[in-house]
Amino acid sequence: MRVSALALAGGSIVVLAVVAGLATIGGPGQARLERLDRSTVAAMNSFVRKLECRSHEQRPERLPATLDDADLRSYCAHEVGIVMHYGQAAVSPSAIRYNRKSDQEFELCGKFNDLSRLTAPVTSRIDRQTGCIQGRLGG
Repeated sequence: MRVSALALAGGSIVVLAVVAGLATIGGPGQARLERLDRSTVAAMNSFVRKLECRSHEQRPERLPATLDDADLRSYCAHEVGIVMHYGQAAVSPSAIRYNRKSDQEFELCGKFNDLSRLTAPVTSRIDRQTGCIQGRLGG
């Protein structure tokens, strides 16, 4: 009888530890949302590299009007294509908003589930209050 009481107490501790761990890290649903947020960051970083067009030889004089394929295809041709996923989490094009502020300056904003969960190196240029990156042609 004493052994089963100890086993029950030990089992209860394990269950509480698992529940506490899931509450801390968020479980599978939270992990999926975090992957989506990482995908949005990866896509935003791809767009920023394309928009900043650091190649002096091929740098256009002004930013594209939109982020449509047609506008981006000819813009800063040396930059690789846009990455719209992180692992298997694909980003919806509506998750990113582009605002061409002038011929040389832009703002790129993402829709995030919880930006605070992502680590600083991943989001170093993103304003954590607005979810936006400010940039300019030529970086």
